[in-house]
Amino acid sequence: MDITVIERVVPAMSVEDQNVAETNGKSSPPVIVDVSTEIGVTQWIKSLPKLIQEKLLRIIHSSARPEVVQEIVANEKRFKPWRSMTIGGVSRLGFLRKLQIESKSEKNGGKETIWISWWARAALMRPSVKTSRKQRRIRLLVLSADELGLDERSTFNDLAEAISPKRLATWSAENLYGWCLSLCPVETGLHLRFRYRQQPEDESILVASKPIMFEDESTAMFAVERDKNDNPSLQVMHTKPEEMNKRLPLGMRIAFELRRHRAKKHSARITNGAIVSKNAHNDHNPVKEFANDSTT
Repeated sequence: MDITVIERVVPAMSVEDQNVAETNGKSSPPVIVDVSTEIGVTQWIKSLPKLIQEKLLRIIHSSARPEVVQEIVANEKRFKPWRSMTIGGVSRLGFLRKLQIESKSEKNGGKETIWISWWARAALMRPSVKTSRKQRRIRLLVLSADELGLDERSTFNDLAEAISPKRLATWSAENLYGWCLSLCPVETGLHLRFRYRQQPEDESILVASKPIMFEDESTAMFAVERDKNDNPSLQVMHTKPEEMNKRLPLGMRIAFELRRHRAKKHSARITNGAIVSKNAHNDHNPVKEFANDSTT
């Protein structure tokens, strides 16, 4: 549906209405817009995911320009969750056994085996790789280096800064609504490798997490890859301290955990063919909530 229809059906508050509101001492009175004559618009908004509904209602209430509404709806589609999966319930020893079985077996019935690199095996043995006995469901969002603000001149230091909690909170506030990015639990890359067997050729996904520390002060993060004509593999991005100023490999894609804000109750809603919105005095602070919502 053309987004300009919303502007026509849900007009902005008139100057006269604003003057009356200011005279009465109300800077932002409730807005009730009747859209019963445009059932298509109401049904269209109701058909959208709940988070997009809430965002549209806020935009309508704030009398945003149509191009702003269009950009936000596009972002919701662009940054939708990549996949959901369950993590936890497997120990480090359990992962090692599963990988050993995979590495020794041959292709059987079209099922492709998994290969683990030497560095990935060494990383899995590190005490900092924690696994949880309790299972939980997580959502993942995969971003390109460009979407994180990195380019062909960016270094490993730039990547470390881009995936810091503070930067992720800022990025989430600018690009997401009701959701925030966070670092994945370290075990996420292990679970992802077994669940993402049909990975396209030449694709590499770095699973952003707290770095795994080695004795020589080098660090690693798990990555899932599949080179051309090779089986899916479990790799790591291994970096020594003296290599942090080296440039990042091109075409990098990075997976994050996508968490929903525990947002306070919002008064905007669609009811009986009308859009009702009240001024919200308790807007949440995405940066503060993200800082209190650590995954590690």
